[in-house]
Amino acid sequence: MNPSRLSLYKEALALEERKAALESELAAIVSRLIPIQSQLFGGGSPAQTTVIPKTPARTSVKAKARAGRGELKTAILQALEVAGDVGVKVADLSKELGVNTANIYAWFNVAKKRHPLVKKIGPAHYQLLAADKPSAKVTKPTRKKGRRAKRRRMVAAAAPADSK
Repeated sequence: MNPSRLSLYKEALALEERKAALESELAAIVSRLIPIQSQLFGGGSPAQTTVIPKTPARTSVKAKARAGRGELKTAILQALEVAGDVGVKVADLSKELGVNTANIYAWFNVAKKRHPLVKKIGPAHYQLLAADKPSAKVTKPTRKKGRRAKRRRMVAAAAPADSK
Protein backbone atom coordinates (compact mmCIF):
# COMPACT_ATOMS: atom_id res chain seq x y z
CA MET A 1 0.00 0.00 0.00
CA ASN A 2 1.04 3.53 -0.66
CA PRO A 3 2.23 5.30 2.55
CA SER A 4 0.02 8.32 1.84
CA ARG A 5 -3.08 6.09 1.51
CA LEU A 6 -2.22 4.36 4.77
CA SER A 7 -1.98 7.68 6.58
CA LEU A 8 -5.35 8.71 5.08
CA TYR A 9 -6.96 5.49 6.36
CA LYS A 10 -5.53 6.09 9.84
CA GLU A 11 -6.77 9.67 9.88
CA ALA A 12 -10.26 8.58 8.70
CA LEU A 13 -10.37 5.91 11.43
CA ALA A 14 -9.41 8.45 14.10
CA LEU A 15 -12.06 10.89 12.87
CA GLU A 16 -14.75 8.19 12.91
CA GLU A 17 -13.85 7.28 16.50
CA ARG A 18 -13.99 10.94 17.52
CA LYS A 19 -17.35 11.33 15.77
CA ALA A 20 -18.77 8.33 17.66
CA ALA A 21 -17.56 9.71 20.97
CA LEU A 22 -19.08 13.13 20.27
CA GLU A 23 -22.41 11.56 19.26
CA SER A 24 -22.60 9.57 22.48
CA GLU A 25 -21.72 12.72 24.46
CA LEU A 26 -24.43 14.66 22.62
CA ALA A 27 -26.98 11.93 23.36
CA ALA A 28 -26.12 12.12 27.06
CA ILE A 29 -26.53 15.92 27.04
CA VAL A 30 -29.91 15.67 25.28
CA SER A 31 -31.15 13.04 27.74
CA ARG A 32 -30.25 15.34 30.63
CA LEU A 33 -31.75 18.39 28.90
CA ILE A 34 -35.19 16.92 28.16
CA PRO A 35 -36.30 16.53 31.82
CA ILE A 36 -35.06 20.03 32.64
CA GLN A 37 -37.03 21.53 29.73
CA SER A 38 -40.16 19.60 30.63
CA GLN A 39 -39.98 21.02 34.17
CA LEU A 40 -39.41 24.54 32.86
CA PHE A 41 -42.01 24.55 30.11
CA GLY A 42 -44.73 22.42 31.65
CA GLY A 43 -44.48 18.85 30.50
CA GLY A 44 -44.88 19.50 26.78
CA SER A 45 -42.40 18.24 24.31
CA PRO A 46 -39.47 20.61 24.03
CA ALA A 47 -39.66 22.50 20.78
CA GLN A 48 -36.20 24.05 21.02
CA THR A 49 -34.18 20.86 20.93
CA THR A 50 -33.31 19.74 17.48
CA VAL A 51 -31.60 16.42 17.33
CA ILE A 52 -30.69 15.42 13.85
CA PRO A 53 -31.18 11.68 13.55
CA LYS A 54 -28.96 9.60 11.40
CA THR A 55 -30.53 8.98 8.03
CA PRO A 56 -30.60 5.36 7.00
CA ALA A 57 -28.99 4.37 3.76
CA ARG A 58 -31.31 4.58 0.78
CA THR A 59 -32.80 1.35 -0.35
CA SER A 60 -33.93 0.88 -3.86
CA VAL A 61 -37.67 0.55 -4.35
CA LYS A 62 -38.56 -2.22 -6.72
CA ALA A 63 -41.26 -1.44 -9.24
CA LYS A 64 -44.39 -3.54 -9.08
CA ALA A 65 -44.35 -6.23 -11.71
CA ARG A 66 -46.87 -5.85 -14.50
CA ALA A 67 -49.71 -8.34 -14.53
CA GLY A 68 -49.65 -11.02 -17.18
CA ARG A 69 -52.11 -11.33 -20.01
CA GLY A 70 -55.60 -12.21 -18.76
CA GLU A 71 -54.75 -12.04 -15.06
CA LEU A 72 -57.09 -9.13 -14.41
CA LYS A 73 -59.92 -10.97 -16.16
CA THR A 74 -59.50 -14.12 -14.09
CA ALA A 75 -59.20 -12.14 -10.86
CA ILE A 76 -62.35 -10.10 -11.57
CA LEU A 77 -64.40 -13.11 -12.69
CA GLN A 78 -63.28 -15.07 -9.63
CA ALA A 79 -64.28 -12.19 -7.34
CA LEU A 80 -67.67 -11.97 -9.07
CA GLU A 81 -68.23 -15.71 -8.60
CA VAL A 82 -67.36 -15.51 -4.91
CA ALA A 83 -69.65 -12.49 -4.40
CA GLY A 84 -72.62 -14.30 -5.97
CA ASP A 85 -75.95 -12.43 -6.15
CA VAL A 86 -74.67 -9.58 -3.99
CA GLY A 87 -72.18 -8.49 -6.63
CA VAL A 88 -69.02 -6.45 -6.30
CA LYS A 89 -68.41 -2.71 -6.20
CA VAL A 90 -65.56 -1.33 -8.28
CA ALA A 91 -63.89 0.47 -5.35
CA ASP A 92 -63.89 -2.70 -3.23
CA LEU A 93 -62.57 -4.76 -6.11
CA SER A 94 -59.84 -2.19 -6.74
CA LYS A 95 -58.65 -2.33 -3.14
CA GLU A 96 -58.83 -6.11 -3.02
CA LEU A 97 -56.86 -6.63 -6.23
CA GLY A 98 -54.52 -3.66 -5.84
CA VAL A 99 -55.47 -2.31 -9.27
CA ASN A 100 -56.33 1.22 -10.32
CA THR A 101 -60.08 1.81 -10.39
CA ALA A 102 -59.87 3.23 -13.92
CA ASN A 103 -58.52 -0.11 -15.16
CA ILE A 104 -61.43 -1.97 -13.58
CA TYR A 105 -63.99 0.45 -15.03
CA ALA A 106 -62.37 -0.04 -18.45
CA TRP A 107 -62.50 -3.82 -18.06
CA PHE A 108 -66.21 -3.76 -17.19
CA ASN A 109 -66.90 -1.42 -20.11
CA VAL A 110 -65.41 -3.97 -22.52
CA ALA A 111 -66.95 -6.90 -20.61
CA LYS A 112 -70.44 -5.85 -21.70
CA LYS A 113 -69.74 -7.40 -25.09
CA ARG A 114 -67.28 -10.16 -24.26
CA HIS A 115 -68.92 -11.51 -21.11
CA PRO A 116 -72.71 -11.21 -21.39
CA LEU A 117 -73.22 -12.83 -17.98
CA VAL A 118 -71.59 -9.83 -16.27
CA LYS A 119 -74.36 -7.35 -15.51
CA LYS A 120 -74.35 -3.88 -14.00
CA ILE A 121 -76.77 -3.81 -11.07
CA GLY A 122 -76.06 -0.30 -9.79
CA PRO A 123 -73.62 2.54 -10.04
CA ALA A 124 -70.14 0.94 -10.03
CA HIS A 125 -71.76 -2.33 -8.90
CA TYR A 126 -71.57 -5.50 -11.00
CA GLN A 127 -72.64 -9.10 -10.64
CA LEU A 128 -72.10 -12.35 -12.48
CA LEU A 129 -75.34 -14.05 -13.50
CA ALA A 130 -75.53 -17.81 -13.13
CA ALA A 131 -75.83 -19.66 -16.44
CA ASP A 132 -78.78 -21.77 -15.24
CA LYS A 133 -81.02 -18.80 -14.41
CA PRO A 134 -83.64 -17.82 -17.00
CA SER A 135 -82.57 -14.17 -16.77
CA ALA A 136 -79.07 -15.21 -17.78
CA LYS A 137 -80.02 -16.23 -21.30
CA VAL A 138 -77.97 -14.39 -23.84
CA THR A 139 -80.19 -12.67 -26.37
CA LYS A 140 -79.30 -12.20 -30.00
CA PRO A 141 -78.19 -8.72 -30.90
CA THR A 142 -80.84 -6.70 -32.66
CA ARG A 143 -80.53 -5.72 -36.29
CA LYS A 144 -78.16 -2.93 -37.06
CA LYS A 145 -79.75 0.41 -37.60
CA GLY A 146 -78.45 2.92 -40.04
CA ARG A 147 -78.19 3.69 -43.73
CA ARG A 148 -75.98 0.78 -44.73
CA ALA A 149 -78.06 -1.79 -42.89
CA LYS A 150 -81.25 -0.41 -44.42
CA ARG A 151 -79.69 -0.47 -47.89
CA ARG A 152 -78.54 -4.08 -47.44
CA ARG A 153 -82.02 -5.15 -46.35
CA MET A 154 -83.54 -3.41 -49.36
CA VAL A 155 -81.05 -5.05 -51.73
CA ALA A 156 -81.60 -8.45 -50.12
CA ALA A 157 -85.37 -8.06 -50.34
CA ALA A 158 -85.21 -6.95 -53.99
CA ALA A 159 -82.83 -9.72 -55.11
CA PRO A 160 -85.30 -12.67 -54.86
CA ALA A 161 -87.95 -10.69 -56.77
CA ASP A 162 -85.65 -10.17 -59.76
CA SER A 163 -84.71 -13.85 -60.00
CA LYS A 164 -88.35 -15.01 -60.41
